[in-house]
Amino acid sequence: MKYFHIFKPIVLFCLVTILLNGCGDDGSDAKKSSPEVSENETGSISMENYTDSVFQVIKAHRTSYAKFIINRLVNEEKVIKASEHWKDEKGALLLPAQMFRETATILQDSGSDISFSLLSLVPINKQNAPKTDVEKKGLEYVNANPDKSFYEEEKLGPKTYFTAVYPDNAVSMACVSCHNNHKDSPKKDFKMDENMGGVVIRIPIDGGEAGQINMKKYANSVSSVIKAHRTSYAKFIINRLVNEEKVIKASEHWKDEKGALLLPAQMFRETATILQDSGSDISFSLLSLVPINKQNAPKTDVEKKGLEYVNANPDKSFYEEEKLGPKTYFTAVYPDNAVSMACVSCHNNHKDSPKKDFKMDENMGGVVIRIPKEV
Repeated sequence: MKYFHIFKPIVLFCLVTILLNGCGDDGSDAKKSSPEVSENETGSISMENYTDSVFQVIKAHRTSYAKFIINRLVNEEKVIKASEHWKDEKGALLLPAQMFRETATILQDSGSDISFSLLSLVPINKQNAPKTDVEKKGLEYVNANPDKSFYEEEKLGPKTYFTAVYPDNAVSMACVSCHNNHKDSPKKDFKMDENMGGVVIRIPIDGGEAGQINMKKYANSVSSVIKAHRTSYAKFIINRLVNEEKVIKASEHWKDEKGALLLPAQMFRETATILQDSGSDISFSLLSLVPINKQNAPKTDVEKKGLEYVNANPDKSFYEEEKLGPKTYFTAVYPDNAVSMACVSCHNNHKDSPKKDFKMDENMGGVVIRIPKEV
């Protein structure tokens, strides 16, 4: 079955433990077992809307990395460089495409049921060429139609997948120059806004209503993508450049300090704002019952209930529907636990922190993902 529709352009492209084996309770006793949310209760959406939303999340992360790290620190402030050979060069940032691929590997290694990749018909590295007929067909389609996206089912081995391809167009001269001047590039005449390849998102179809996915699985998949992006930022940027190589600092006051990286929680929130500003149908936030900044406290009863649940059950997640204004939303809360001493020390020593005795692995809040049921 084939699907084609016009792709709506949206504005262009860290470490947390998100455990997905739980659900919400009735709020009377946070510690008791929580009943499983049924598919009938959660509802479902089309596979096209599903992959579109995942793509919007991926694109928001790409945008935040390009805007706040590459453009700001490399091009504007010129305090650090980005290099194709970042693994061998101390103090070098990953190029955006490399950050994308490292994040995709983290997602794959996490055991997520979805995957994404950045492919091209004219790749610099041949491993980034299409490997299946559907990938090639999708790349050819978005190359000919750089304002549209491509959808098709494909069978790989014993499994059937829903595969979506979104155009990856040249949105900056850095992209154009890199490809046109690279010694291994098979195409050296790219122009601004020209299609350079595609983002391929693949999801297994494992039964249920044809062409549909339930809301709980939808939220879990989005959370796994968010977690992969947070992990890559923490691992390859914060831990490597700040803690190990000590070539740059991270600061709460990064906006006012030249050459300072955003803290992981700040990068998360800037990305969430980019997603919201893009007009996406979903949203995510990082909230806490004891936030340093009061704007990160829960604002709805369901958010508070979810945070209380994951605080009491830091190895589970919470799901519940809520009505806000005229719309009904499916809201999921995933635990945000202290996975490094940097998290613990920052909160315990911050002058505005209402809690100063956090310990390793203790719950510090939650990642809240909200999806409108009308999707």
